[in-house]
Parts: sequence; structure tokens; C-alpha cells
Amino acid sequence: GLIECGQTAEASAYIARMTGTIRTAFGDINTNHTTVNIILNQKYQTARDRGITMTFVINDLSGLTMPEEDLVTLLTNLLDNAIEACEQINRENPAAGTVIRFKMILEENQLILSVRNPVLHPVPIRDNTVPTSKADPAHHGIGLSNVDLVVRRYNGTHVLKCEDGWFSFSAIFPS
Repeated sequence: GLIECGQTAEASAYIARMTGTIRTAFGDINTNHTTVNIILNQKYQTARDRGITMTFVINDLSGLTMPEEDLVTLLTNLLDNAIEACEQINRENPAAGTVIRFKMILEENQLILSVRNPVLHPVPIRDNTVPTSKADPAHHGIGLSNVDLVVRRYNGTHVLKCEDGWFSFSAIFPS
């Protein structure tokens, strides 16, 4: 509402109060897609602030036509899960040097998306999903379900794997 009324400074202050911080100048990561840039730069900053390294393999995503709300669902759920897993490792072993490997490539009429992160313990995967390990399952564990819904909406396919101390999500979306 504030933005619609032209009160961008007030909107920015409101968002900063709600999220704790907001970066006003994004530019570390540029995919030529505004929504993807904002999400990746926010998650990169969050990871960096928590001592987590992120590596990226990305290309020009200016041709990406997926609506913003679906991009937000995909990227925030996947990266939040990866950051949380790395935080668990860092709490147990502060010298671990955790890293999240992110790939998002648009080529040959398909989008390839992959997120890999280390895990403290093997992650159980059932029917290509992960049951929540949180104490309140009614209010947690829906992130990957929402990701699955987005993948299906665009006739994509995805695979979850956990092996050799790494959890990975990989998806391919036809364009």
C-alpha cells in the first residue's frame, strides 16, 4: 500500500522493521532478472552473515517467464532450508566451513535449478519429499511441498538426494 501511494522510503523502512534488515543496493549477483536478483542477493547476504559460503553457477535469466510468486516459493524455500542445514553444522562445528552450491541455468528451452548443501545427519527422503523434523509438524515442513507444487505446475521434474553428507535438490523445467 505504501508503494502504491508513492511512499517508497516508508515502505523500505517498514520492510526493514519486518525483516530485520534490507539492502538498498543489490548488485553482487546479477542474472538479468529482477526477482531472482533480489532473492539471491538477500540469501547470499544472509548466508554470508552466518558464516556460510555460497557458490553460484548462473547465466542470463532475462528470458525466464515464471511468475514472481512461484520464483519466490522455489528459491526462498530451497535456500532457507540449505542455510538452516548449514547453521546446524556450524553450531556443532564452528570450523566446518559450510558451503551452499546453487545453480540456475536457462538454456535449450529449459530451466535447470539445483541447490546442494552439507548436512549434519542423513536426511530421510520418502516419495521425493522430506518429512519435517521440527517439533510442530502442523506448522512446519510445507516448504518442499510448496516447491513440489510449483515444479508440477510447470511440468517440471525434480529429484531429492542425500548421500555422502550432502543434500541436493535438482529440477528441470521445460520452457
